[in-house]
Amino acid sequence: MTHTDLAEKVSIRDASMLCYIETRWRRRQRQGVARHARLDIERDTAERIIDALAVAIDGKPSSAKSFNQFPYEDLADYGNWGQDNNDSKRDTAHAALFMAYLVFSGGRIPLRGIEMHGTYFRPDVWVAGALVKKGYLAVDESAEFVVTQDGWSFVADTLEVLGK
Repeated sequence: MTHTDLAEKVSIRDASMLCYIETRWRRRQRQGVARHARLDIERDTAERIIDALAVAIDGKPSSAKSFNQFPYEDLADYGNWGQDNNDSKRDTAHAALFMAYLVFSGGRIPLRGIEMHGTYFRPDVWVAGALVKKGYLAVDESAEFVVTQDGWSFVADTLEVLGK
C-alpha cells in the first residue's frame, strides 16, 4: 500500500489522534524521559492505543502486538532473533507497530520489551527484524533498537500522509 492509498483511507479523527501522539512523544523527548522506566499504563489501554494506530494506518487492528508478564530473556541479544530469512515488505503493518513502539519508548526500544504496569509490550520479532533490515532501526550495544534517520523520515512521511 502506498502513502497515497493510505491517505484515502484515513479519517480526520485518526489523523488528529496521530498528531496528538507525535506531540506527546516530542514533549517526552524534551523532558528527558528516563530510559527503561516502567510506564504507568495498563495493558488494555496500551492495546487500545496500538489498535487505534493500526486502524488509522492499516485499516484494521494489529494482530502482531505481543504482551507478556515477562520480558524476552532469550532475545536480549539480537543475534538470537533469527532474522536471516525475514523479507517482509508490509510497510503499513510495520508502520503501526513502529509508531506504537515510539509512543511507548521514545525512540529507544529495549530488545527485551517495554515494561508497563504488570506486563511487557514485547517487540514483534518479525516486524522489528524487518524494520532493522529496512534501515529504520539499528541495534546498539545497550541491547536496544534505536531509530535511525531513515526511520524518523519514515515516521514523518507516515504522519504527513495521515495528516492530509
